[in-house]
Amino acid sequence: MKLILPVPATSIRNDPAGSGVFKARRGPRIHKGVDLVCEPGDLVVAPLDGWITKIGYPYSDDLSYRYVEITSESHLVCRVFYIEPTVELGSEVEAGDQIGFAQDVAARYKLDARGGIRYRTNQMLPHVHVELRCTEAHVASKTKEKCVFLDLGLFFFLE
Repeated sequence: MKLILPVPATSIRNDPAGSGVFKARRGPRIHKGVDLVCEPGDLVVAPLDGWITKIGYPYSDDLSYRYVEITSESHLVCRVFYIEPTVELGSEVEAGDQIGFAQDVAARYKLDARGGIRYRTNQMLPHVHVELRCTEAHVASKTKEKCVFLDLGLFFFLE
């Protein structure tokens, strides 16, 4: 399977607001993806071949941010968060095809609803968040384990 970077990223986010590495701590939970540094407005491409199976909203209290989900023929699922989609639900894409433009998610974390600072600093770098996971159908064909999230940093950065 061919996987490519969805943005022309040179690094994984690591800033005063936190780390964008796979399994970084997020309070009581863990980070299930990788944050790739990019500029708002950067072109975002499909990281793998597949079909657009969902266009969603990562935050129920803010519908200005979006994500695109791509499911491959082998049942791998990739979600790319904080993008303005340019694809339609059900469309087929190949790795490298345009799926949208990067949004400025850093703007969300500068102020909370009461105008207070969410973090000690507002220096979060703009980025896209990318998750790769196996669907149960994919895992069932390989093992008896449940659906798992994969460290896609290993796929992208070890090539």
